Amino acid sequence: MHLLFPHLTTERLQLREVTYHDARALLDALGDINVMRHFGAPVCRTKEDVYELIDLYHTNWGERTGLRFSITVKPRDRAIGLVGLHSWNHALHQADVACLLARAHWGHGYMQEALQAVIQYGFEQMKLERLRALVEPPNLNSRKLFARLDFHEVGRLNDGGVVYVEMVRTSERKRVP
Repeated sequence: MHLLFPHLTTERLQLREVTYHDARALLDALGDINVMRHFGAPVCRTKEDVYELIDLYHTNWGERTGLRFSITVKPRDRAIGLVGLHSWNHALHQADVACLLARAHWGHGYMQEALQAVIQYGFEQMKLERLRALVEPPNLNSRKLFARLDFHEVGRLNDGGVVYVEMVRTSERKRVP
């Protein structure tokens, strides 16, 4: 059974399913060493590299282990970045948050706006109770962004030699005794 991919709208943004038509635009972000430095994936060199990631995102959605949105600024439909949830654990009602934005679009508040929509979707529609962001310690901008979104640092995680700051946000349902 194929479920429709959600489409989220904010004041300035549209968040929609990543498609192959996004590959050229996403290469601006995925091919930029400064963007990818803290993303936990290799830099994409070609559109074919981006196609492989898009295939992975489609597989994750099909298997219900995650969903990844293209971020577009209204009214254009050109992808400027990615945001989504992955490592979705249905039994524990939790998932990890991932995001990246092409450098030309940094500093406009787009990622905070996109994350707010995805967080709301995760808690309200997916019935998640816990979201986790793994952020490399030197990535201060991401740490500040997640702190503004009510994520709290809970510790450090060593994953294959890479140390991450583990930041967590729980749903309002979970906070109520």
